[in-house]
Amino acid sequence: MQWPIYFKDRLEVSNLNSPNAICCLWTPKELIRSMVDSSQYAILGQLYTKKGINYILRNILANPFITRIYLVGNDLMGSGEALLKFKQNGVTSDKTIVGENDIQIDKEIPVEAIHAFRKNVEIVDLRGAENLKGLGKASKSFGVSPRKKWRKPEIFPDPPKPQITSYPAEIGLTKIVATTIADGYVQVLRHILAFGITSQPMIGYVSETSSSLKELLNLSVVITSEDSLLRQGFGGQVKVFNFSSSDLENYYKGFFNYNRGTEDYTYGERLFNYGHDQMEDLKKAYPFLKISRFNKLFPHGGFDQVAGSIVRKLSKFPYDKGAIALLGNVASDIFPQRPPKKTPCLFLIQCQIYQGKLNLTAYFRSNDMYNAWPLNAFALRKLQGEISQKLHCQLGPLITISNMAHIYEHNLADAQKIVDANLDKTFCSWDSCGNFIVAVDKSTVVVKLISPEGNTELRSWSMDGKVPNASRELCTTIEKDLGVSTIGNAMYLGRQLERAETAVKLGIEYRQDNPLELFTC
Repeated sequence: MQWPIYFKDRLEVSNLNSPNAICCLWTPKELIRSMVDSSQYAILGQLYTKKGINYILRNILANPFITRIYLVGNDLMGSGEALLKFKQNGVTSDKTIVGENDIQIDKEIPVEAIHAFRKNVEIVDLRGAENLKGLGKASKSFGVSPRKKWRKPEIFPDPPKPQITSYPAEIGLTKIVATTIADGYVQVLRHILAFGITSQPMIGYVSETSSSLKELLNLSVVITSEDSLLRQGFGGQVKVFNFSSSDLENYYKGFFNYNRGTEDYTYGERLFNYGHDQMEDLKKAYPFLKISRFNKLFPHGGFDQVAGSIVRKLSKFPYDKGAIALLGNVASDIFPQRPPKKTPCLFLIQCQIYQGKLNLTAYFRSNDMYNAWPLNAFALRKLQGEISQKLHCQLGPLITISNMAHIYEHNLADAQKIVDANLDKTFCSWDSCGNFIVAVDKSTVVVKLISPEGNTELRSWSMDGKVPNASRELCTTIEKDLGVSTIGNAMYLGRQLERAETAVKLGIEYRQDNPLELFTC
């Protein structure tokens, strides 16, 4: 049997006649190795996470001659503390380490083996910088006793691989930037399928086919270039949306219709005829307002928020911070409480003019991203186009912020089909900070940030490429200076800086975007 069983490529085996093991925690094992006498230990390695305790048990129980583990170094994630608690306190009936509620011992390791380990293996706590200073001297007294196994070697079955339903991600906000609604839609589905947290629908939305949903909080989507009339994504070989262009036209009719008909609400009513059934009460409560003077702002009986708030304010002052339309109504939507399906999901629209372009931001309290979001986005883009024409300005980006962005359980498979059908698409997002020029001047690596238009040098960084880890230091400095804003551009810059540093150290030519000529005839 080759030992160790697990992580043999990351563990360092030395004197197998020694009963000692050194657990370096987060301090690099190379540093610890340089400080101790290699004849004094059998094995040395890191313990980054509490989960790794299982592999310490498995390796030692597979070859049980280790009787002492020295804990040394920086216990950054509390893995060393958890190992000490395991030794001191043991485990509960479900094999959770007593005092560590977030870590369990693998169920495949029997209780008898756990007890044997705790009885026969001593753990010496030498954690922290103070103990590290005297580690070399202390290691000479570790002691090497005759090798003796304290139980029969045993290898246990590996635990089944967990089914990964989502990956860890930022909980507070997720940002997606896309040129068109079609591209944005595919990315929205990808992000929720990959990173969404399983949650429960509101009461009244639960069904046999959707007792759960996958959800992201504050999913922000920026659409930069969608033409409000072109509506990309309906043609071509791959159909992106689950609705047709005629379905979208029907949706427009409801979105832009000021009359809600028999519905509890419509977005059109809230936008173009807000509070029409409350106007008489308003006139009685505030007779001095003389609402009749503003009849053109109440063309259908209620307040036209698009004309009366957004267009009117921005036409007077392009930087007005109050060009908003509120689609929620406290009196009917919040108190007294009514079912969520009778409360608008779209709660706020705000417009701003920057650099001669009209931006529109829409806030959704809740958003069905598979069925509703693309329809919402097209309607909002159409609204944005109409407002920009009235204000005689160009279209800027459309931003939607969906506080609870979800896909219902019964739509997950169809959403995955759309994602799979578009896997070959490359979603290239230009860095709004600009583009980089990387060059080598003698031995100096020079980085210049050029404006997105390509005509202005904004700032620069440089470092001697002969310095150890020069590319890493440059990356750290540029990140600190907020010089890059997209992951793709950061990865590109990292590759170029690594090549430039390598070229300097090898004394060969560096040309941006070209591979290094490492071998020449």
